[in-house]
Amino acid sequence: MAGADIDAPWLFDSESFLRVHGVDVVPLVEAELNHRFPGRADRRAGDPDGLCAAWASLEHTWAATLERVAAMPAGTVEVSVGGDEMSIFTTVTPSCAEVLEVRAGRLAMVRDFLATVTSLELAATRRNPWDPEHQETTLSCLHVILAEEWEHHRYAVRDLGAIEAESDAEPVSDECQAGGPASTRRRTSRIPSAPAGTLHQLSTHQVPPACSQSAGLPSSWTNSPLLSPSTTTS
Repeated sequence: MAGADIDAPWLFDSESFLRVHGVDVVPLVEAELNHRFPGRADRRAGDPDGLCAAWASLEHTWAATLERVAAMPAGTVEVSVGGDEMSIFTTVTPSCAEVLEVRAGRLAMVRDFLATVTSLELAATRRNPWDPEHQETTLSCLHVILAEEWEHHRYAVRDLGAIEAESDAEPVSDECQAGGPASTRRRTSRIPSAPAGTLHQLSTHQVPPACSQSAGLPSSWTNSPLLSPSTTTS
């Protein structure tokens, strides 16, 4: 096998492995991703203080990425990368501002929950709505939420990098060469426009109901038409 590009979020499950010439490379990949994304290593924190710090780091990382998006040409969040489409569960096409407004509320829900959760509550078990015979601890559900957030952030910055690379490779428009308005003095991209890219990662990403409900988060977490449960993993 050569020239392969493997993208498997579940690769980091406890029993997973990927051997190359007999060497398990999963720990190497894990270490590199933690280096690229400071704070990612804390996603498995096991106590209230650690979880609060992990969530704060995640929010800080997303905020910096959204600032990067804001500085890019208008419409960047709607650019399709690799043919990604909106989730089949999404029945509306919201604007980026609408998505960010709803998302901010979801982030605040988790932040507020972590601010008061106790070690005893983290160890409590709850029924899994998708698998009633299986119990989940509140801590394991929060770990899923953190892992999902970091994976979607990774997809978002991956797509932003692809958009920037495509834009840089395009010839400058005639108006730009002629010294046109500042808004046009940039390279243009031919990536097909579709409701995907960074907006796709923000609007289709939703913590599975089993995780949010088992963790004890408000039911409104999963009731928004803008942030519907999605099977999309990019």
